[in-house]
Amino acid sequence: MLARLATIPCATSVEADHSGRLLRVRVRSDADTERCLDELVRHLAGAGVTIERGDPLARVEAAAATRWYGPDDIAELSREEASRLGDKLARSFALRFALDRGAEGALANLIARHFGDAFVAHRFEPGESAEDRGTGILADAFAAIERDAAGLVATSPPGALRDHLEAEMRARSLGDA
Repeated sequence: MLARLATIPCATSVEADHSGRLLRVRVRSDADTERCLDELVRHLAGAGVTIERGDPLARVEAAAATRWYGPDDIAELSREEASRLGDKLARSFALRFALDRGAEGALANLIARHFGDAFVAHRFEPGESAEDRGTGILADAFAAIERDAAGLVATSPPGALRDHLEAEMRARSLGDA
């Protein structure tokens, strides 16, 4: 999304904070700032993002204390998120199906690798719903994880890993987890 926003003619750079909740846009000095912000808001709304305008002083203070990530840095954040998800999902699967620590760690690495690849490769489309994004991003990753983890989860019922991953990710996207 940052790469797409950076193509707006009035923006010289677009960055996000680590959590993805804050967005910093630098506007060309000769640009109409309000018109530029309106264009950015339209792009974000088209991607299903809601905009919250806060107190200008608070925004300046938050910006000063924030590490910012541009389009070239997003892969780093995506892989970090994939690693956290891999650990959580492998742990919950291991508890449910009594995997040993070695298999759990290998499964966490496998999930992190495939999710990270999927997150980095996915390009958001305007109007794409959150549900479509989740399905589109992870559909191939689920299949690859299931294929590559077959030896690790051989003691669980067929399809159990994919069912577990899909259910957990669906719950997370709905805010249940």
